[in-house]
Amino acid sequence: MLTRPAKAISRRQAEWNNNFFDFESRGKHYDYTQAGANGGAMRISPHVLANINHELSAMKGIFKNTVITHGHPRAIWGGLLYGKCLSTLLSDKPRGIEHFLRDLESFVTSLELRLIDDELESWIIRWSKCSGQPFTIAFDQTRKEVLDFLSIIGQSRTQPLEKTYETLGCFAPSTKGSGTATVAAAISVFLKHGGDYEHAVLKAINMFGSDTDTIGSMVGAMIGASKGHTALPDRWVNVMQDYGYFIRTAEALTRIALRKADSNDLIVDHHREEVERRDRDIVSLAKSRWIRKGQRVTDPVFGLGWVLAVSSQQVRRRNGGTMLLARVAFDTGQTCIFRSYQGYREGQNALEGQEVRRVSVESRTAPPRRPAASSGSSPSQFALSLD
Repeated sequence: MLTRPAKAISRRQAEWNNNFFDFESRGKHYDYTQAGANGGAMRISPHVLANINHELSAMKGIFKNTVITHGHPRAIWGGLLYGKCLSTLLSDKPRGIEHFLRDLESFVTSLELRLIDDELESWIIRWSKCSGQPFTIAFDQTRKEVLDFLSIIGQSRTQPLEKTYETLGCFAPSTKGSGTATVAAAISVFLKHGGDYEHAVLKAINMFGSDTDTIGSMVGAMIGASKGHTALPDRWVNVMQDYGYFIRTAEALTRIALRKADSNDLIVDHHREEVERRDRDIVSLAKSRWIRKGQRVTDPVFGLGWVLAVSSQQVRRRNGGTMLLARVAFDTGQTCIFRSYQGYREGQNALEGQEVRRVSVESRTAPPRRPAASSGSSPSQFALSLD
């Protein structure tokens, strides 16, 4: 789903609050106003972490971030509800389950669109024109759906989790990826098993037939917000990819939340990256197959990095071909895998052209060993009683 809005926002005339597009799903045609999946909600936690004690600012950021790629109120409400969960759990006020659910219900009931739409007037007008109904009506209809879901969560705490998922629509193909249903499912798992990080996350990711990875990540975030990073099992932390980068990101967000950030330490040095970009662009190298382990590469988003491994896999499709996989460790601390498909005929042409094309990229020294993760400061401790 995110591929289509990413391509749409790259249009010259497109802006963050004007990214209307069409897409297909399960053989049917849809437009942007019908994009209600959880892709927006799953990425909103930095807004909350950077605005602790500034909840309205967080909600404005969540709303604006979501509508870049998703236009349906289900996606927007999913992000807002998830953000409220994290904001509440990050507070130091001890609260029980009933109080927690009442906080969420009060937030959903009282949230006024006018408080967060100060920069979205033109977006709301166009949304209403494209969908054929006022956005405010659709927003309030979804508000009722969210309140119904919270009621289901409160009433089903003693029944099997599978039954709650079924009632929320988390197994139905048409709704299991919904922004509202996904967040509701994550809240259900958290309230049932949130006292044990490992058990709760494993429960979520093994609910086959639902959107397991998204719900699992949300459950983990909720427990992290309430108990702190010490809740993670040590054996998981020891094998977590880019753990050091996550710690750096957490520390940067903490400085922003405390309003003590003079600059963003996570921003890539694009000037340096541009100087070294010639003949080192990772996407171009992957497409041309001129890439090897130990090579120094660049990317406009991630900056400079080293190629850790290169492999290829046969593609099982009618025309065959291969998929090249290049694993890159960037200087920022992030690790990414770049993929490039090459059909059978393209591969034959590339082999025939090797004798005449001698373009290669010289690597520098071997990539340095990555430093161990810093310890970082401890987040707020467990605040919600789940017994």
